[in-house]
Amino acid sequence: MAIKVGYFDFGEDNPFQRRFYGAVRDSGDVSVVPLSLKRLLLPHHIRNLDIIHFDWLHSHFKHRQYFIRTLKFWSTLRTLDRCKSQYYFHTFHNTISHDSFLRPDVEKKLMNSILRRMDALVGFTNATLKVMASDFPETQSIPKFKIPHGHYIDDYGPPVADARLKLEINSSTPVVLFFGGLRKNKGITDLLRVFPAVYEKTGAHLLVAGGGANESTLSALREPKPWLTFHNKFVPKSDVPLYFSAADIVALPFRSILNSGSAILAASMGKCMVVPKFDSVIEPLLKPATITYEPNSIESLADTLTQSTLIKRDRLLDLGKQSKEHVRHSLDWRKIGIKTVDAYQQLIQSRQ
Repeated sequence: MAIKVGYFDFGEDNPFQRRFYGAVRDSGDVSVVPLSLKRLLLPHHIRNLDIIHFDWLHSHFKHRQYFIRTLKFWSTLRTLDRCKSQYYFHTFHNTISHDSFLRPDVEKKLMNSILRRMDALVGFTNATLKVMASDFPETQSIPKFKIPHGHYIDDYGPPVADARLKLEINSSTPVVLFFGGLRKNKGITDLLRVFPAVYEKTGAHLLVAGGGANESTLSALREPKPWLTFHNKFVPKSDVPLYFSAADIVALPFRSILNSGSAILAASMGKCMVVPKFDSVIEPLLKPATITYEPNSIESLADTLTQSTLIKRDRLLDLGKQSKEHVRHSLDWRKIGIKTVDAYQQLIQSRQ
């Protein structure tokens, strides 16, 4: 049975969508059609699709201007209600969007209005499915599938042998990497707060690469410190191996998170990581290479970073290799594509 799937395209730079829908396309008699958000406002453009697979629902109502936000939201509901010949899937990436300017209760209410219209929901982990059930109890009767988030092993180039030389970091110093968007929920300010004590005890160096910091955080990062290297930029794909090759450990000091592509990226790059003990984040990862601390505890973060940077480099490298092989097999995109197409088929057949 041929299946035609549409999804709302967030751009070529989005590695998740490129890999996920590529795997779906390669997993049977399936065609995949990228859509723009504007297409949802024009129902006749999507009537020939069998499945519409939604990723980040926040894009269908999030806007700072009230009028545009309202227009997007009600247009989405109108289209979903009119095009019931299609099946609606949603992959549950997060409950609240990053740096949301809406109150959490308002955002959840808007989310819930769209979720109730879905025919099936997808969670990356068992923990994700539990959060979905607790935060959105109205979705209890909607079929749910556990389909993992795939790895990023094949998305970037090989390690860079002279990475520390290029970044002007001492080759013998333990290096902790913070990589990606410098948003509040990612805990960059907590990391800056505890690192002086880590440096004093271990001599470790903090490498920060990413953009999007607010003015106060940017000011703190730009202030010269003997233990800090800061590259304030969006890191192009070609430079990703440079920063990970320079690191011994990746720090992911999230204040709040549901699923983490950053954690899967770190594992894919063969790195151990320090991460808060959020079940939905650590469930798919190799436990010995995933060093956890108590969420939102400055003391626990400081102690765990200190202990981690005292681990011998050979041991960290070995654990990192094991972690990479773990996600290579358990988060294989081919298997994910097959599982997803099977879920599509199950839903379609159940309604016939």
